[in-house]
Amino acid sequence: MKQSILMLLCIIVVGCNSWRASTSYPIIIVDEEHNGFFRPDSSDPPEYTISTTPGFVLDASNYRMHVPPEYKVDGPNMIHLIMGKDQQYYAEWKNGVQRYVLSAETLKSRVGSAEFSGLHAGDTAMIAIGFDHTGITPGKENTLSVMWLGLLKVK
Repeated sequence: MKQSILMLLCIIVVGCNSWRASTSYPIIIVDEEHNGFFRPDSSDPPEYTISTTPGFVLDASNYRMHVPPEYKVDGPNMIHLIMGKDQQYYAEWKNGVQRYVLSAETLKSRVGSAEFSGLHAGDTAMIAIGFDHTGITPGKENTLSVMWLGLLKVK
């Protein structure tokens, strides 16, 4: 009985600590104002600015993703974080999930990229939400049909 209670307490403490860590990350709100992909007036969208951090929360809770009919897909399946030629990362977009913690624990490195080590002063990153055709659509390997695109600068 003591072992069960101790195990439960450990799970709660560890779970709470990882939840607390992710909630201390800056939050990037996905919205139309910052969308650099569909801009009727061709203006540059404002960029997000954050301080050095090991990760961030991408929150699309109040955003309705625009899926162009010519994409012939139901919606996004991937988030890409691109910081340079050898710093390209991705995380799966799951249907029904609107909030993602993007960090070393959740981001996968694309082939040829270093492991994600956080965002540091002077970094610039593109955040792209879209449909990644790799392994799904023949002839479209390494193709992302973008539905939302934001620019992130680290001060």
